[in-house]
Amino acid sequence: MRKIAVKRTDGGVSIIIPGLECTPELLLRDALAVDGYVSHREIEDNEFPTDRYFREAWTDDLPTQTVDIDFTKAVEIKKDKLRYLRIPKLKELDVQFLIALEQGDVTAQAEITAKKQELRDITLNLPADLNDLRNYHPDCLN
Repeated sequence: MRKIAVKRTDGGVSIIIPGLECTPELLLRDALAVDGYVSHREIEDNEFPTDRYFREAWTDDLPTQTVDIDFTKAVEIKKDKLRYLRIPKLKELDVQFLIALEQGDVTAQAEITAKKQELRDITLNLPADLNDLRNYHPDCLN
């Protein structure tokens, strides 16, 4: 099934799925109505990424016939997801640290500090392969 890929000024791609009775005029109207419209083109289903995990990183800027994934944007998306996942872990460690502080347990404080730093560092040194990036889940988040 053919779809319309609309390139936007922010580098992203909006997708329009035409109705069965859609005329070229209606299609153009819908494409032009997309916020930040730059251009549009018809595209086949197999020319889209098969996975929507990095949907906000889809781009039509590369010199290919397909809609591709902007790796730089994908890295930022993954970082945001990792940051979200570490929030409850950091909160839990904050409570543990306060208890260790109240008890004067310097060893526990040092261990907790190291765990917190490990969580802060999960956004560093991410995989350079898109598939590896998608599946990256550090052990400290378990």
